[in-house]
Amino acid sequence: MNFTLLKNIKTPTTVEEFRNNLKLYFEGDGKGLYCRYSKFLNDLSKGENTFVPYNVLSEIGDLYEILDVPTVGIVPLINYDQKVCFEYLERNPSNLFFGYFNDEYEVYTDFNLIKKPHWIDISWDIFSEFFNKVWGPFGYCYFTDEQIKKGLVYEI
Repeated sequence: MNFTLLKNIKTPTTVEEFRNNLKLYFEGDGKGLYCRYSKFLNDLSKGENTFVPYNVLSEIGDLYEILDVPTVGIVPLINYDQKVCFEYLERNPSNLFFGYFNDEYEVYTDFNLIKKPHWIDISWDIFSEFFNKVWGPFGYCYFTDEQIKKGLVYEI
């Protein structure tokens, strides 16, 4: 099987597990993470592409320092439909962090199965739920399952 459900992904508790999740669930070459970076804030359309070695990443925010830019994008191995995502945002304007991705969301381990790959800004709110699961405390807005169940998720 070339995919797993989001609920079956192990949230990392060590840097090695974090790096392994980057290798498994984001586009890369086995040695590094495929990135698009831009000197323009929130505008990846004017960016350049590069690989960043996994072994230099201790948390996702390291990409900003390594690339010395305000905007970094990566390609998650998901079949993401931007139109459906924006429709969700219109229906749920007060819940930018959690709800779009669910436990049954399919996450692939083979780039060739992605119908339409997208560069995703690593700080985009709507992806927080996905990033929370895959990056754990090595991401930005990490919330424990208990905090999520209690509704302690808030916008920073």
